[in-house]
Amino acid sequence: MNKTKYPLWNERRELPRLPFITFFIIFIATVGISVLSAAGFGGAGGAALAGVGFAFLLCAGRGILPWLSVVLSAGISYIVTKDISDTLVSLIFVLFGVALSYTVFTKRSLTVTVAVLTVCVALSMGAGLASSATELYGQGIKGSVIAFGREFKELVSTAISSIGYMGRDKEIYGFSPDMIESYTEMIIMMLPSAMIMVCEVIAYAAARLFQLIAVKAGYGVFFGDKEMKLTLSLPAAILFLLSFSAGSLFVDNPVIFYAAINIAYIIMPLAAVAGARFIFGKGGLLRRGLPRRSLIMFIGTCIFVVILSGFSVLPMLSFLGSGAVIWKKIFEIVIARKKNNDDQL
Repeated sequence: MNKTKYPLWNERRELPRLPFITFFIIFIATVGISVLSAAGFGGAGGAALAGVGFAFLLCAGRGILPWLSVVLSAGISYIVTKDISDTLVSLIFVLFGVALSYTVFTKRSLTVTVAVLTVCVALSMGAGLASSATELYGQGIKGSVIAFGREFKELVSTAISSIGYMGRDKEIYGFSPDMIESYTEMIIMMLPSAMIMVCEVIAYAAARLFQLIAVKAGYGVFFGDKEMKLTLSLPAAILFLLSFSAGSLFVDNPVIFYAAINIAYIIMPLAAVAGARFIFGKGGLLRRGLPRRSLIMFIGTCIFVVILSGFSVLPMLSFLGSGAVIWKKIFEIVIARKKNNDDQL
């Protein structure tokens, strides 16, 4: 067999064909989930799930059979919904599947894969929102999205105004109009980072699901000996600390505050994973045989933070993860310079 310059394609040709029953099950599941998404069930998560199935068909399938699932999905979706826009939105799983299969064939890291898939999930959410808003308001895409945003803001404001808080005299008070407007603005401005964090979770789950299916089906060769884990880069760690610090320092400047906090929250899940690995992972703090006193102080501090505010756990892990990445890089630079100096002597 002639070898091409693409080693992964060589590996694909050398793999045994996917058993028909396995191919058929994944094929039908992909089409079915896509049709359900077109009918309004599943949303971005459904599109991601269908995309995982399509990606596996592309990676382990043969010929044009994987692409027949696209044609079949489009046809059945249109028959069910009688709407071309819903049909097109349901086919976003194709973009998701192509992106996922590309990252697999080019042996990208899990971090890069999740980043690429996050964009695909965000596009799916955006397309679904635009389609639903257009169908609901009938003012075109731009006008319908603006109308939806206006109504959403009113709903948030109404929800906040219905909430009371207890004063020092044990009486229940309502928020003032200025407080309602301030809290509404905060929720609206923080919504982008919250939605992106949801997209990141869906993308990570999809990448792990693909890995599980591939390994169980005997296609672990796609991953080679590479360990699939999320890693926080040095620039991302620095950006997280700078963004969080800027958000804390410029509270009175809404533009800087919301921009900085949104950036910090987008990076926070990855930084928190790095922090958890720094504590609990292989070679982490709890596995290094710390002195008893240091271990007790560390555990006590963590318990205090959790009791003080459960919401502080994620930021705490994020700061630890970012700091660990930066410290490790500094340590590597110091060791490298010391080694160079010793070699010169």
